[in-house]
Amino acid sequence: LAAGDAVRVAVFQEPDLSGDFTIDQNGTVVLPLLGERAVGGISADSLERQLVSEYREYLETPSINVTALRRVSILGAVRRPGLYSIDLTMSMNEALALAGGVAPTGDVHDVRLIRNGDVIVKGLEAGVPLAATPMLSGDQIFVDERSWVSRNGGLMAIFAGVVAAVTVGLIIR
Repeated sequence: LAAGDAVRVAVFQEPDLSGDFTIDQNGTVVLPLLGERAVGGISADSLERQLVSEYREYLETPSINVTALRRVSILGAVRRPGLYSIDLTMSMNEALALAGGVAPTGDVHDVRLIRNGDVIVKGLEAGVPLAATPMLSGDQIFVDERSWVSRNGGLMAIFAGVVAAVTVGLIIR
């Protein structure tokens, strides 16, 4: 876990203790009942064990699940560009679905992972699990638009038909 990440804490039958909590720039997170906790540099599993132990003071037998989330911007040719909390067990397709899916003008085969303006990975496939990518909080998933020709294939076919008809007409004369 690192600054900018978020953790999804699910405490069984305790909705007031559950939720998504952002880790601040100092690597700390504020949790219900427990307050501020340093979590930077530890794994989600370690945090889960720590929370089970600490919530025992308030709950008889706490059942807790902690999921690490990366906060990334999904931009470009998607229906709802914006900032999303991504679970690394998701596939690229599932992450894009959070943003409403690829727009009709988008190219599902031209998805890039961008960090600080530099392309880290190009051509991310739909089924790729995000855990297999070097994704960090603050990165961008960018879906490029399809070329004008591929977006307007029907128009190109009509144009080609008209050109062929005119050419045949001129040859026959």
